[in-house]
Amino acid sequence: MRRFGQRTIWKAHHAYIAGRTPQIVRLFNDEAPKKEITFNPPIHRLIYREAASLEKTFDVLESRVAPFDSKGCDTFYHKCLEESLDTALFHRVIKYFDRFLHEDETGPSNGTMSSVVALLIKHGHVELAEQYLEKRRENFPTSTMHFRAYAPLLEHYINTCDFNRAWAFWTTIKQSGVYLDKETVGPVLVSFALATSKDGKMFKYVLQSLAELRYQLSIADRDSWLKQNNSAWTVSQVKEHDMLPACSSCGHALEKLPIQSDEYNQLCQAIKLMCMAKPSSLAKWTPEAKTVILNQFEAWLDRQHAKVRPGKLHYIIDGPNVAYMNQNYEGGAFRFDYIDKVVQNLESQGHVVSVTLPAIYFDEVSILSVKATTATRRLRKEGVVFKRTRTEADKKFLDKWQGQDIAFKCHREVASDDLFWMYGCSYLVSLHGSANVRVVTNDILRDHIFVLTDEMNIQRDLIDRWKDLTVVGLHILDKNTKANERSGGNDGITLEFLDPPRYSRVIQGDQDGHHLPIAGLSEWLCLHR
Repeated sequence: MRRFGQRTIWKAHHAYIAGRTPQIVRLFNDEAPKKEITFNPPIHRLIYREAASLEKTFDVLESRVAPFDSKGCDTFYHKCLEESLDTALFHRVIKYFDRFLHEDETGPSNGTMSSVVALLIKHGHVELAEQYLEKRRENFPTSTMHFRAYAPLLEHYINTCDFNRAWAFWTTIKQSGVYLDKETVGPVLVSFALATSKDGKMFKYVLQSLAELRYQLSIADRDSWLKQNNSAWTVSQVKEHDMLPACSSCGHALEKLPIQSDEYNQLCQAIKLMCMAKPSSLAKWTPEAKTVILNQFEAWLDRQHAKVRPGKLHYIIDGPNVAYMNQNYEGGAFRFDYIDKVVQNLESQGHVVSVTLPAIYFDEVSILSVKATTATRRLRKEGVVFKRTRTEADKKFLDKWQGQDIAFKCHREVASDDLFWMYGCSYLVSLHGSANVRVVTNDILRDHIFVLTDEMNIQRDLIDRWKDLTVVGLHILDKNTKANERSGGNDGITLEFLDPPRYSRVIQGDQDGHHLPIAGLSEWLCLHR
């Protein structure tokens, strides 16, 4: 069998570049780029447009071995699950898959693996399904395996009540670097929990796995629980407002999941490494220069935190996130008055406020973020940079904040302003805990979370717990910018702070009961004896 040489690889370049989107980088080798082969006729067309039988379709697919038709296999093996195969055809299609697994350069996709594993189980060849999953992992160690490839086998163990084997297999999946999408994994583990609900120990383990995924029940999951006739647990649906101060159904109170000191330190160091990363090949800031700025930032935070009185909080304000609220329209601007409104509100309650702002906003002229339209996109392509000139009102705000020492200039060359407040928050909580530290922002941190999980090896559960403990959301109702908003205060502006919930919206419980949140609803399932 002819083996293909090293392929030309396209991949997303995920090295952290502050303020820039991931780039697509092409890696070249000595060989000419290999063109993607188009097979005619496509297997999908044979099956769904021409209604060819599986046997006639396979006669075509079987001839494609140098290279193998990966897309065709996806379609064909999925179709095999929907129809009955006689013994002869079954052995032919499995023999062809075996060649695909052992001879092809890239091997079968996760979709094909999932279909073949399910097909083997359907025909009673469970051990061969196990072997093929292991073989794919061995043959293609750099290829990401998705849970969907393993799901049919785990579901088989659950459905046949082989719970010890199911748990051992699930443990292997978690330890093998398999990509676990909670929306795919969750329903399978819910079925596992339902099946083991009378086995206290196993049931607890499965619910812990669901909690680690931070999975919330779908409506279908909820209905399955409510329909189950199980004497082990009393199942009831409880409204969110009936969960405080304790569940109205069982009397147990929900908990706020804590973060240990070593976890805070781990998170803080990871974000600091992100700050220290070189933002671009043109950056002149050395690690030593960055360290000086970060040390100044830490000293400023320490001065601010020393002002916090007992029973009060230290709020870090994500300045740009607040200032650009309600401004996604033509003529929108960076609203310094919004920031000042937040500062005054919190300080009037006795709290300490620290504002992080890009250093450029202290200049006479600064870059302005504008709404993306056809016109602005065209101008950006032409190299147009949108700027704004600082007004006298802006300067008064900045002078006041600097005079009070409550605003820090975040130099883009060191790190993005997002990383400054992220580091500031993690720095303070690593020293003082999260009891009196908060961040005001609506930023969901999508790109930063990707870097933390995929490059810094920080567990997503830790990030979610950190956000649940510290992040305060904000709504600014401004009748001066949106006529249909409800009226604000005397100046037309009303603030609505969205404090962190008093409990973690994640599956939790003990041997006497469990609470499972329902996605999209302000409701929970309560399971108690």
